[in-house]
Amino acid sequence: MFKRLTCLLLLSVLLGGGFRTLAQKQGQAAVDSMLIDLKKSTEDTNKVKLLKYLSYQYSNIDPAEGIKYGEMSLVLATKLNWKKGIAYANVNIAVNYLNQSDFPKALELNKRALALFEQEADKRGLSVVLNNIGMVLLNKSDYNEAANYFERSSKIAEEMGDIDGQAYEIGNLAIVYNAKSDYAKAQE
Repeated sequence: MFKRLTCLLLLSVLLGGGFRTLAQKQGQAAVDSMLIDLKKSTEDTNKVKLLKYLSYQYSNIDPAEGIKYGEMSLVLATKLNWKKGIAYANVNIAVNYLNQSDFPKALELNKRALALFEQEADKRGLSVVLNNIGMVLLNKSDYNEAANYFERSSKIAEEMGDIDGQAYEIGNLAIVYNAKSDYAKAQE
């Protein structure tokens, strides 16, 4: 359940840029459409984005395949020296590892992305990766640390005026309090 919540936020953020029509397709239909586009793409940042979207799409279908496309995205972003692309490639690979319950690898990749987003002062990226680290920690039952990351993400969402992001993080905090059996705080 927690992994799917992470993926929903990540998808909404990732589809905020190009390839908006992909949001209308789901599952295998989206993958098939992206694979056709991939054959026609050139070695540029748009291809990095396409590969990262493929990585995300596979995260719930076939995480091993998602890792493959995420790593392709990472290689190209590195070749192009595109830090934001490198950071998001790490985020997408991490989501796939999270869906395989490989929490140490998911945490490692998210922390790499966190460092890059901090260097780039990318608030949206920071909000996403802080949330994803919180999700990994929540899945590991490290509730206090998970809450810290959700609160940090919520603060950044508030700074950006992202009401949906704030609401999402408040929901994640409710999940933490529920898991800790603090039902009054969860309800609040």
